[in-house]
Amino acid sequence: MEYKKDISFKNDNLYDNIKTTLSRAREKVSKAVNFAIVDAYWNIGRMIVEEE
Repeated sequence: MEYKKDISFKNDNLYDNIKTTLSRAREKVSKAVNFAIVDAYWNIGRMIVEEE
């Protein structure tokens, strides 16, 4: 998600650092959620196979 740069910072590097930090955080959250979903599906599959 890209936002228009409406705020004027004295140092554009600050804006870029904030943007990068938030972007990395979003990536980490996405990976964690994907892992949790895959883990849940794997466990569900294991439970079904064990029940059969």
